[in-house]
Amino acid sequence: MSSKPSGTRHQAVRGAVYLVFRQAFSVVAGLFGLLFMTRLVGPEGYGVYAAAYGIFSYLTILGESGIKMYLLRVRMETPMEVFHQAFCWLLAASLILTGLVCGALGVALHLSLFNPLLLWTLLALCLGVPLAMTANIPMVLLERALNYRAVASIEVSSQLLYYTVGIVLAFKGYGVWAFVGAFWAGQVVLWGGAYASARYRPR
Repeated sequence: MSSKPSGTRHQAVRGAVYLVFRQAFSVVAGLFGLLFMTRLVGPEGYGVYAAAYGIFSYLTILGESGIKMYLLRVRMETPMEVFHQAFCWLLAASLILTGLVCGALGVALHLSLFNPLLLWTLLALCLGVPLAMTANIPMVLLERALNYRAVASIEVSSQLLYYTVGIVLAFKGYGVWAFVGAFWAGQVVLWGGAYASARYRPR
């Protein structure tokens, strides 16, 4: 009777170590990688990307509507149908949200309401909203299984590719698009790694 709680505690402690490593890597990589990219691109390019990314983050939080937190807290015996339903909801919501935002950005570009570079950058990021939102389901499954090793590996790999691609593109003089290319590289690795590690197939 006591072996299962002991095993769970061991998993939790080991998971905490992986999460601490992930956080430390994120801080160090952000400190050096982001500063280096910003120096190559320039503060104006970074400012445009930061503004666009802030809006992207808000859209993903708005579209997700607390579903991730709910799935993390539901009973362990919850059937997989609930997770499939959540995936379908997130996919539909993200596609509708992306369509509305793209339409609004098209109107703004046509009327020249804002800086065109900001609008195009925001459009490039917003096309990744469905990837970001639907990646929540396999990541939740990994966290519920206390598989923090996989979670840390996925997120560290995503950040490594982010900064690698970003620095290479920045060196080549792509400006703000170096950040956009890095964003997409990280998102694809995060999404693909989550689904591969969790072995989740939507129904």
